[in-house]
Order: sequence, then structure tokens, then C-alpha cells
Amino acid sequence: MKKNRSSIITSALMLIMSYFVVRYALFEQHGMIQWTNFMAILAVVVLVIAALVDKKNTIMFASYGYILSFVLGLVFNTESVDQGGGTLNNHWQIWLVTYAAIVLFGVYLDFRKPRIK
Repeated sequence: MKKNRSSIITSALMLIMSYFVVRYALFEQHGMIQWTNFMAILAVVVLVIAALVDKKNTIMFASYGYILSFVLGLVFNTESVDQGGGTLNNHWQIWLVTYAAIVLFGVYLDFRKPRIK
């Protein structure tokens, strides 16, 4: 963990900055209050666990994946109307699934076995 201290601090700062940008600066784009907090808590938990087990790629993918998955959710979201007249939006689902995929890719990179030549 001591070797990766600077990458952990950089990733944590990136996650904090991403949270504030998504939560406050881009609020008009998504309109979600609690979901941004949930996703930030999830990202912090993944970041802390990855830091404790010293997995460098997972640390990086956990922090940068937060903002990347948010942007992908904005790009690919769809809005519809339910039978009762309320609006539906799948941005939160896209955000969660893409974040999980990004983090799992980081875990894969950390745990894969190097090729022997």
C-alpha cells in the first residue's frame, strides 16, 4: 500500500472532484439527489477495499469509472412515460451497470495471470 500511496491519493481526489461535479454542477442534467450519493459511497467502498488489498488497476478504475459511467449514462439514457403519466429514465441503471463493468474490468486486470513467453 505504501508504494501506491500517490495513486491512491490521486484516485481519491479524482473521485471527490467527480462527485462534486456530478452532484452539483451537472444536477440539471440528471436531477438525481440520492443516487449520486449512493454511487459515490459505492465508489469509496470499492476504492478502500482495492487500496487495502493493494490492487492498482482497481483503484484507478474505481475512481475514473465514476465519471466515465455517469457520462455514458447521459449519452445512452432514454426517457419514457409510464401508464400513470409519470416519466421514466434509465440513466441510473446505465450508470450502475457500466460502473460495475468498469470496476470488474479493473479487478480482472489485477488478477489475470501474466503470459509466459
